[in-house]
Amino acid sequence: MAKKKPNNLNFNTIFIFLIFIGFVLLILNMALDIIYLGISGFLIAYLGGLTYFIFNEKGNYGKCWRFLKESKNFILFTIVLFLGFSIIGFLYQPSSLIDLIRQIVADLLEKTKNLNFLEMFWFIFNNNASVSFFSIILGFFFGIFPTISIAFNGYVIGFILEKSVLIDGLGVLWKLVPHGIFELPAVFISIALGIKFGSFIFNKAPGKIFKFYFKNSMRIFLFVVVPLLVIAAVIETGLIFLVK
Repeated sequence: MAKKKPNNLNFNTIFIFLIFIGFVLLILNMALDIIYLGISGFLIAYLGGLTYFIFNEKGNYGKCWRFLKESKNFILFTIVLFLGFSIIGFLYQPSSLIDLIRQIVADLLEKTKNLNFLEMFWFIFNNNASVSFFSIILGFFFGIFPTISIAFNGYVIGFILEKSVLIDGLGVLWKLVPHGIFELPAVFISIALGIKFGSFIFNKAPGKIFKFYFKNSMRIFLFVVVPLLVIAAVIETGLIFLVK
């Protein structure tokens, strides 16, 4: 008599339910601006996604590494695009964009000026994690969103660096190294995966490739991107309060 295969349906339902509850709490946090709703929502959704992969598959880190190696051209393209627009932002600053970026920076400073350590950590992490997550998901639309996102952020970084260098000299660049070591790779990976995700439509079996790209992109987001962004946010928050 053949042995029945273990039924993982009930467990997977629980994992998916956790993800759903987590997203509901994150949406409530966006509406009510209650930090503990946001943190709880993220942790619940993250736990649901992480346990789904751990429970259903083995060798998740190995699979992450293989998919990243397969995506190296997209990652290289993302880095080149970011550096290119950073240089443009450093050298070319039309008045119309100067006012816009100054307003963005002013709004950012206003939002963060009275935050405590936990609030600052969540603000930094949530912003980076949201950009990374939606860069992957919205890459579905031919990779347009992640491409625009990395180009815009590269330009803004170049713009801010130029102003910072004028005030504090080239030494200010070293201040970006501690958290940039972890944050930039996480962002580059997410953007690259989003751009790659959008290319599924050009394959001979788009439905199959869609599932493959999506699954592996979410695996990398959970196992690689999020840990990198947590470390980056801790370091950046610590540096902010250290220099106060």
